[in-house]
Amino acid sequence: MTDVFISYSRRDHGFVGDLHRALGEHGRETWVDWKGIPPTAEWLQEVYAAIDAADTFAFVISPDSIASEICQLELAHAVQHHKWLVPIVRVEVEAQDIPQALAALNWIFLQEHDEFDQAILSLITAIDTD
Repeated sequence: MTDVFISYSRRDHGFVGDLHRALGEHGRETWVDWKGIPPTAEWLQEVYAAIDAADTFAFVISPDSIASEICQLELAHAVQHHKWLVPIVRVEVEAQDIPQALAALNWIFLQEHDEFDQAILSLITAIDTD
Protein backbone atom coordinates (compact mmCIF):
# COMPACT_ATOMS: atom_id res chain seq x y z
CA MET A 1 0.00 0.00 0.00
CA THR A 2 1.24 3.48 -0.89
CA ASP A 3 1.33 6.19 1.75
CA VAL A 4 0.47 9.17 -0.48
CA PHE A 5 -1.07 9.62 -3.92
CA ILE A 6 -0.10 13.04 -5.31
CA SER A 7 -2.57 14.77 -7.62
CA TYR A 8 -1.10 17.72 -9.50
CA SER A 9 -1.02 19.66 -12.74
CA ARG A 10 1.78 18.86 -15.17
CA ARG A 11 2.87 22.50 -14.89
CA ASP A 12 3.79 21.80 -11.26
CA HIS A 13 5.95 18.81 -12.20
CA GLY A 14 9.22 20.28 -10.86
CA PHE A 15 7.69 21.07 -7.49
CA VAL A 16 6.08 17.63 -7.29
CA GLY A 17 9.49 16.07 -7.93
CA ASP A 18 10.84 17.97 -4.91
CA LEU A 19 7.79 16.96 -2.86
CA HIS A 20 8.17 13.31 -3.88
CA ARG A 21 11.86 13.30 -2.89
CA ALA A 22 11.20 15.05 0.44
CA LEU A 23 8.46 12.62 1.39
CA GLY A 24 10.72 9.71 0.43
CA GLU A 25 13.46 11.11 2.66
CA HIS A 26 10.94 10.96 5.51
CA GLY A 27 10.12 7.33 4.78
CA ARG A 28 6.82 7.93 2.98
CA GLU A 29 6.09 6.10 -0.26
CA THR A 30 4.39 8.24 -2.89
CA TRP A 31 2.60 7.46 -6.11
CA VAL A 32 2.93 9.94 -8.94
CA ASP A 33 1.83 9.33 -12.48
CA TRP A 34 5.27 9.57 -14.06
CA LYS A 35 6.42 6.34 -12.45
CA GLY A 36 3.36 4.21 -11.88
CA ILE A 37 1.63 3.65 -15.22
CA PRO A 38 2.95 0.87 -17.47
CA PRO A 39 3.10 1.46 -21.24
CA THR A 40 -0.18 0.67 -23.04
CA ALA A 41 -2.11 0.48 -19.76
CA GLU A 42 -5.59 1.95 -19.43
CA TRP A 43 -4.11 4.98 -17.68
CA LEU A 44 -7.20 6.30 -15.90
CA GLN A 45 -7.95 2.90 -14.38
CA GLU A 46 -4.31 2.73 -13.24
CA VAL A 47 -4.70 6.15 -11.61
CA TYR A 48 -7.91 5.12 -9.86
CA ALA A 49 -6.28 1.90 -8.65
CA ALA A 50 -3.38 3.93 -7.26
CA ILE A 51 -5.77 6.24 -5.42
CA ASP A 52 -7.58 3.21 -4.00
CA ALA A 53 -4.27 1.73 -2.82
CA ALA A 54 -3.06 4.91 -1.12
CA ASP A 55 -3.73 5.88 2.47
CA THR A 56 -3.66 9.62 1.73
CA PHE A 57 -4.65 11.73 -1.27
CA ALA A 58 -2.55 14.90 -1.51
CA PHE A 59 -3.88 17.54 -3.90
CA VAL A 60 -1.37 20.19 -5.03
CA ILE A 61 -3.44 23.35 -5.37
CA SER A 62 -2.55 25.72 -8.19
CA PRO A 63 -4.62 27.47 -10.85
CA ASP A 64 -3.60 24.71 -13.27
CA SER A 65 -4.65 21.81 -11.03
CA ILE A 66 -7.96 23.48 -10.21
CA ALA A 67 -8.61 23.90 -13.96
CA SER A 68 -7.50 20.34 -14.79
CA GLU A 69 -10.30 17.94 -15.68
CA ILE A 70 -8.07 14.99 -14.75
CA CYS A 71 -7.21 16.44 -11.33
CA GLN A 72 -10.90 16.96 -10.69
CA LEU A 73 -11.64 13.35 -11.68
CA GLU A 74 -8.91 12.16 -9.31
CA LEU A 75 -10.30 14.29 -6.48
CA ALA A 76 -13.83 13.05 -7.07
CA HIS A 77 -12.61 9.45 -6.98
CA ALA A 78 -10.69 10.07 -3.75
CA VAL A 79 -13.74 11.68 -2.12
CA GLN A 80 -16.02 8.87 -3.31
CA HIS A 81 -13.66 6.33 -1.73
CA HIS A 82 -13.29 8.26 1.52
CA LYS A 83 -9.56 8.95 1.21
CA TRP A 84 -7.73 11.14 3.71
CA LEU A 85 -7.44 14.45 1.82
CA VAL A 86 -4.45 16.73 2.28
CA PRO A 87 -4.58 20.02 0.34
CA ILE A 88 -1.17 21.53 -0.44
CA VAL A 89 -1.17 25.11 -1.71
CA ARG A 90 1.58 25.63 -4.28
CA VAL A 91 0.05 28.72 -5.89
CA GLU A 92 -2.87 30.61 -4.37
CA VAL A 93 -6.22 30.29 -6.09
CA GLU A 94 -9.39 32.29 -5.57
CA ALA A 95 -11.28 30.71 -2.67
CA GLN A 96 -14.49 30.33 -4.66
CA ASP A 97 -12.61 28.20 -7.22
CA ILE A 98 -11.50 25.57 -4.70
CA PRO A 99 -13.64 22.40 -4.68
CA GLN A 100 -15.65 22.11 -1.47
CA ALA A 101 -13.93 18.87 -0.44
CA LEU A 102 -10.63 20.80 -0.24
CA ALA A 103 -12.00 24.20 0.78
CA ALA A 104 -13.36 22.79 4.04
CA LEU A 105 -9.93 21.60 5.19
CA ASN A 106 -6.95 23.35 6.70
CA TRP A 107 -4.34 23.75 3.98
CA ILE A 108 -0.61 23.20 4.02
CA PHE A 109 1.21 26.06 2.32
CA LEU A 110 4.21 25.10 0.19
CA GLN A 111 4.50 28.19 -1.98
CA GLU A 112 7.86 29.42 -3.23
CA HIS A 113 8.19 31.86 -0.32
CA ASP A 114 7.25 29.30 2.37
CA GLU A 115 9.86 27.47 4.43
CA PHE A 116 10.01 24.13 2.58
CA ASP A 117 11.44 21.93 5.35
CA GLN A 118 9.00 23.22 7.97
CA ALA A 119 6.06 22.77 5.61
CA ILE A 120 7.19 19.20 4.86
CA LEU A 121 7.13 18.45 8.59
CA SER A 122 3.57 19.82 8.74
CA LEU A 123 2.70 17.64 5.76
CA ILE A 124 4.18 14.54 7.45
CA THR A 125 2.08 15.30 10.54
CA ALA A 126 -1.04 15.62 8.36
CA ILE A 127 -0.27 12.35 6.58
CA ASP A 128 0.25 10.55 9.88
CA THR A 129 -2.91 11.95 11.46
CA ASP A 130 -5.77 9.52 11.43
